[in-house]
Amino acid sequence: MIDINTEKKPEVKVVTDKIKNNSLKPEKKYTFKPNLSLNMAGEDVRNLQKYLNKNGFLVAKSGPGSPGKETDKFGAYTRKALIKFQKAKHISPTIGYFGQLTRATVNK
Repeated sequence: MIDINTEKKPEVKVVTDKIKNNSLKPEKKYTFKPNLSLNMAGEDVRNLQKYLNKNGFLVAKSGPGSPGKETDKFGAYTRKALIKFQKAKHISPTIGYFGQLTRATVNK
């Protein structure tokens, strides 16, 4: 039998509390709607950076744009990561523009 005495194991209590409070839910998939390009800003850009980082196309290894530190700015690093994504997914043209073709792939 497994001992789940939460008084002795505080990390178990935290997870148990999250389950009870329904706060341990999987993230809802974000659906992209607008086209995005260099020098744009907004939450769609932040979500694009999160998507790229989560799927192995790092915007930055550290600092702004890195995993957990995504920004709302579509700069050169976001564009570079997006081009790598487009090449890997055979999306043409691979110019770092988040348009209809790239969006359709991401929104699958």
